[in-house]
Amino acid sequence: MYLFCDDSGKESALDNKVVVIAGYMAPSNDSWTAFDAFWRSQLLRHGISWLHMKDFLGGYGEYKALGWNWETKKKVLEGFIDVIKMTQLIGFGVGVDAEAWRTIVPKEIVKSEGDCQTFCFTRIMNMVTNRMAIAAPRDSVQLSFDSDETYAAPRFQRFLKAREKYQNARRHLDSFAICDPKRYLALQAAD
Repeated sequence: MYLFCDDSGKESALDNKVVVIAGYMAPSNDSWTAFDAFWRSQLLRHGISWLHMKDFLGGYGEYKALGWNWETKKKVLEGFIDVIKMTQLIGFGVGVDAEAWRTIVPKEIVKSEGDCQTFCFTRIMNMVTNRMAIAAPRDSVQLSFDSDETYAAPRFQRFLKAREKYQNARRHLDSFAICDPKRYLALQAAD
């Protein structure tokens, strides 16, 4: 199995309301090969090099020159969503109310257990290993994340600790990769 995830938001940014990690999993290279072909077709159809939601929705970067209104953006996104549905990717996601996190979670817990991003990452790993234990007990998962300099090293450390501490994690979490979302189209879907 191959799982591609991306995150959004940081609880340290006071204007940020939600912290999220979400992604898609599929059982084989064949599934991802089909996904890549259809996703690339959508990119070509719309004349864009990649889909990055923050820039796409805000009309920044390469999307600025396109001048698309909301109705056009919505129609373009529907095509990408159709690719996800058609290739039957399995979705995972964790979201946390950042303001509640800042207000409720004691600072000593954050210091010992990690920030909101770490919490979301740990929950995703837990969700995936629990699902694998039930539905595919002999299979393992390769986790791939966006190449975020801030979170790559702490996530890898958390991955190693989970494999060390939990039998299901040892059994089902096979490898951890950091990938470029411009080259790994599945990370664009996770975004």
